[in-house]
Amino acid sequence: MTAVRAYIFDYDDTLVRTRQGRFAAMKALAERHYSYDMSDAEIEAHWGKSFTTLFASLFGALDGDTPRVIERYLALLQDFPIEAYPGAVEAVIALSQRCFVGIVTSAHSRVVVADLTRLSFPVGEIRHIQCAEDTTCHKPDPLVFEPLLKALEKSGIKPAEVVYVGDAITDFSAASAAGIPFVGYRGGPNRENPFAALPIRVVSDLRELVG
Repeated sequence: MTAVRAYIFDYDDTLVRTRQGRFAAMKALAERHYSYDMSDAEIEAHWGKSFTTLFASLFGALDGDTPRVIERYLALLQDFPIEAYPGAVEAVIALSQRCFVGIVTSAHSRVVVADLTRLSFPVGEIRHIQCAEDTTCHKPDPLVFEPLLKALEKSGIKPAEVVYVGDAITDFSAASAAGIPFVGYRGGPNRENPFAALPIRVVSDLRELVG
């Protein structure tokens, strides 16, 4: 069995509880700036797209200036703080003390780094934080991992020595196609397991990775 030398995490809905706060912020943006009642179903239909594409898809018909939409959204986020999953901070701290730890996400770095810092993740010990603006490829495209694989190569780490941890089938598909072993995260023992049909390891608490 190949030893694990690197743990790479998805961000949204894996390290942090994203949906409730982010959905509320997007709905507030639609209401306050565009007098539009946006539904959860509308957001869900585009959730998981890269940061800019998400806002272009959701708000393009309301405002063709996507950068302006994004700036308005970012200004609202402090009113809708998100929280880390129980055990996530502890797991990242413990793993970063013994191996390469990174994050690969389609969220924007202005959001991710601010959240990680506020939630007391060890930002200085996370060796690779890859966000939406760092690549033109996004999951489930396996090419999303190219910047990560280059960083790992510099540390002498092969794809087979890496574990990517994520909460969605798109995470699994991208990692598998890139030759990176995958562990599913279900966000708690009572949450539906989206990986039930797959012969892979699934954890309910990220601290299970440390043991």
